[in-house]
Amino acid sequence: MVTLEELKDAISARVLPNSRLIRVEAVAGSPVEAVKIANHLAEAYQEVDRERARKSIQAIIDFLDKKIEETRQQLQVSEDKLAQLARDMQILLETNALVAKASRLEELLAEAQVDLEDTKAQLATVEKFLAGVKQDLFEKFAGPEGRSLLLEITDKLALIRNIQKEIADMEQEREEALRSGDYIRAKELERDIVAKRERMEEEASQQFAVLEKLPQYEDLIKQQLELTLELQALENRVAVLERMKEEEIKKLIDSGIELGRVQRELDITEDLYTLLVTQYARARIAEMGELGTVEIVDPAEPPEGPIKPNKKLNLFVGFFLGLMGGVGLAFVREALDTRFRNQDEVRAALGLPVLGLIPRIPHHRRRWAYQEISEILLTHYKPGGRIHDAFSSLVFNLRMASPDKKLGTILVTGPEPGIGKSTVASNLALALAFQRKKVLLLEADLRRPVLDRVFDSDDAVPGLTEWVVGEARLEEIVRELHPEGYGPLHIIFAGRKPPSPADFFASQAFAEVLRRLAGEYEVVVIDAPPVHAAPEIQVLATQVDAVLFLVDAEHTDKRTARAAMEKLSQAHAPVVGAVINRAPPQYFGYYGYYYYRKRYHYYADESASSPFWKRLFTRGKGRNSANR
Repeated sequence: MVTLEELKDAISARVLPNSRLIRVEAVAGSPVEAVKIANHLAEAYQEVDRERARKSIQAIIDFLDKKIEETRQQLQVSEDKLAQLARDMQILLETNALVAKASRLEELLAEAQVDLEDTKAQLATVEKFLAGVKQDLFEKFAGPEGRSLLLEITDKLALIRNIQKEIADMEQEREEALRSGDYIRAKELERDIVAKRERMEEEASQQFAVLEKLPQYEDLIKQQLELTLELQALENRVAVLERMKEEEIKKLIDSGIELGRVQRELDITEDLYTLLVTQYARARIAEMGELGTVEIVDPAEPPEGPIKPNKKLNLFVGFFLGLMGGVGLAFVREALDTRFRNQDEVRAALGLPVLGLIPRIPHHRRRWAYQEISEILLTHYKPGGRIHDAFSSLVFNLRMASPDKKLGTILVTGPEPGIGKSTVASNLALALAFQRKKVLLLEADLRRPVLDRVFDSDDAVPGLTEWVVGEARLEEIVRELHPEGYGPLHIIFAGRKPPSPADFFASQAFAEVLRRLAGEYEVVVIDAPPVHAAPEIQVLATQVDAVLFLVDAEHTDKRTARAAMEKLSQAHAPVVGAVINRAPPQYFGYYGYYYYRKRYHYYADESASSPFWKRLFTRGKGRNSANR
């Protein structure tokens, strides 16, 4: 049974570009199973979409149902309110009465305004006429009696105007009391108004009595006074009628507004209710006919063949990744490899000519034993082979490096241990012996001597140390070797390690020993310690005729070699050239590589038939000494 996680991993979906189509893909162990998974997934998605659409419509239906109920209640309230307003016709009658009252007030206001304008015109005429005769009035009132009379008339007129103002204020207050329904207050104000009017009439009568003293102007002044009083009364009346008209119109408007508002509210509620019911019916119909928005356009079909694994693609990707990885690894290895790659790099890094290229000698065993070491000696291979040629070339290049100088003492050293220094020194001595030179191989690596194991000697003591300190004679420490086909080879082993090798080589006794050996032998080959492992090399290197600097093509680091050369240069050592040990074929160039490859199988069989060291060691100078 397929789990949910496995099903999720087997399904993928993506939207096709520039369309609303979704492509569903399913991966399974069989074509039929893959088709079922893809089709079932599409059908399930279609059903989910339909259910989602139905839920959306159901939410709309629930909302409409709730709103319809709320609107129904609101409609009922509006209908009840309108019925309450129209239950009887009083509102209509009241409205008609308000209209009639407002019309009557409009008529009264118009009449009052006409009377007011007429009175203003009459008053203006009288005042204009009085202005024409004012000179007579001034002359009349110029005397004391006239001024007294004029003051009396003025006081009376001022009093009458004050009474008129009080009457106007009281009439306005009475109207406000009537509007507010305070009828008691309105009745009291009415009595006060009547009293004020009676007083005003009394004051006016007194005014007219005063005017009797001016009979020639009595009619004009009396007419002016009456018109002034009438004008004041008409202005008060017009103001009162305008206020009453505005109030009645406001009542009429308020009644109409309330009725209209209720009617509009009812109409709006009815329209909303109708709309909600219509939408509700449509939603019900949509719910029953909802099919969703997802349609299966193209059902899945079985594939023509398996899609995994894509062998061609995998092969191409594997090849490409392998190629890139190999190239990248090569670049990384090239960048991290600080070894010498060819002769030019050796010359450039050390500033030395390359005097010898020693090819790698194959080992048949990987144990550190003297037999294995002895197999790489020159005597183990037949003359004319690549090993002999390499060392013969080294001897020749040494002679050419200093043609005008005898190289009586040759020191072989290198930057570090393990690069084949003792092997090269031993084979160089054998190559010189092969040319019938009187050769001595001197082991000066007192810290790590190995020549006794190379030549299978069990009597390495006494050696060089014992001779220098005076504990042995030269005849007692020299081992003589007579390989077949070679001249004699003399060897002096290191002996015991002195307390201080540096002081040992710096002593006058060692210098005397070295001079004596150089006088007795044509060539003294010295197997010296490595530069970085023994500080005494800087002392020893200054006492010889030539120094060969050995580098290992497989292991020597460029920086290590340069540092060793700097030490030798600081000591002013006579370094004549470099020797590359374990050189691969590319070091020899095209011809050397061809020669190397063609003769390799032959060289593999060029070793001697039997080891020589078990029968060739003798002590002393005679050939008949006992083998060791």
